[in-house]
Formats: sequence, C-alpha cells, structure tokens
Amino acid sequence: PQTVQSKKVTRLATLADAIEVWNESPIEIGRPRLRKELKARGLECSDDRAKILLDGIKQQLENGGGGGGHEN
Repeated sequence: PQTVQSKKVTRLATLADAIEVWNESPIEIGRPRLRKELKARGLECSDDRAKILLDGIKQQLENGGGGGGHEN
C-alpha cells in the first residue's frame, strides 16, 4: 500500500539555511529563535538540529568565516 502525504515534504534545514537566518537577524539569536525562523521558512528543524546548526555557525565565526558572501 502506498502512503499519501497530505502536505509537501519538508526538507531538513542545512547550515547554509541557518547562516542565512543568522545574517538576516539584527541581533544574535539563540536556538529557540533559530528553530522558529527556520520552521517559518518551511524547513524541518528539531531542537537538536537547531543546536547543531548554531554550533556550526559559532565555529565558523571563531574561524573568521563570518558568512559574508563566502560560497564554498
């Protein structure tokens, strides 16, 4: 039997998505706010995921890669 999804499949929020939210925010945001913003964009983001993404952002900031148009 096939299962029918009633809503479109949401994709998992990536570090790039999180960085976008971070850069658009006028203030430093924490895990709850990051998660809320990503979910508002229709992305899947658990509390755990938000923590991992936030850690990734902070790591990049420490390494001097402050998301200012740096494409990998």
